[in-house]
Amino acid sequence: MYKRIILTFLIYIFISSNLFAEIIEISPGVKIKIPANKTFYTSDPLEDLRNNMIARKFTEKEITYSLKEIKRMGFSGKELGYSIVTNTAKKNRLRKNDEFEKLEYDVEQQDFVFSKCSDKKTNKSKNDCIIRSLLEFDDNFEYFYSHIGDNPSVKLELLNTMSDDQLASLTKKEIKKIRKIASSKINYKYKKRYFKEKGIRNIKITPDGFFYIESISSIKYKSGYNYTETSWAIPYNNREFLIKSNCYKEYCQNTKQRMYEIIKPTFSINLDGIKTYDFQKKQDMLDLIQNVRNGYRIFRIASLMFGVIV
Repeated sequence: MYKRIILTFLIYIFISSNLFAEIIEISPGVKIKIPANKTFYTSDPLEDLRNNMIARKFTEKEITYSLKEIKRMGFSGKELGYSIVTNTAKKNRLRKNDEFEKLEYDVEQQDFVFSKCSDKKTNKSKNDCIIRSLLEFDDNFEYFYSHIGDNPSVKLELLNTMSDDQLASLTKKEIKKIRKIASSKINYKYKKRYFKEKGIRNIKITPDGFFYIESISSIKYKSGYNYTETSWAIPYNNREFLIKSNCYKEYCQNTKQRMYEIIKPTFSINLDGIKTYDFQKKQDMLDLIQNVRNGYRIFRIASLMFGVIV
């Protein structure tokens, strides 16, 4: 009983402390805006990556490689990742992490799902109903996540100190090698068919020359659960800033606009008039390099960032 009282009090404090939060600083000079109907909690980005890869059944070798790449991009392991969720999703996360509250949470969740799906006749309709009901119970149809590395990336620093002439010395062989390694196509299928991920990554350039990497992928699990993940990787003072959205079906409508509103205090992106360059299309890369101001620099930085988006 005592533990329940303490947990209830902590939940109240967490929710109340963020009730009026609008703009928070996640790193010196980097601010994000929390939507009025959302709150947030923090976590360790490297642990988030590891846990996400474990949940998707990546091998330990793949996990170790990805963590090394993230650290090379300036992540020290002391950063905070910011998950932007509904109050219900945050409250239920706390309940699931408490051994006493979890039992009550599980019962309530099962009762809720049963009330929604017990009348479904086919396996497909029942499975679809269960997935939607689980998301509804946690009010977790859409959430956002953001982080930025503490330290500059050595490679980004080097690229930004190189002259245009030095960047222009990139050979055709180097271009081919980079395009092969940093493919814009996302097509991952785990050998045990636990999940599939398909999508694409592109370089996005605004009319004023600002650029970022956009990744959009559809992730489907064997259980039938699927969602869309949209992420923007933005270079900021030789560091990588990330904002991403995970959403379910109709809740993905206008998700990019909501992502923009979150990062607006720091990054001004005009979503109108953006030019898209497909990294896998040779002509797109030639157009970028030959016709866009600082095109070589953008090409080199983007090719580096493609491999470390998480």
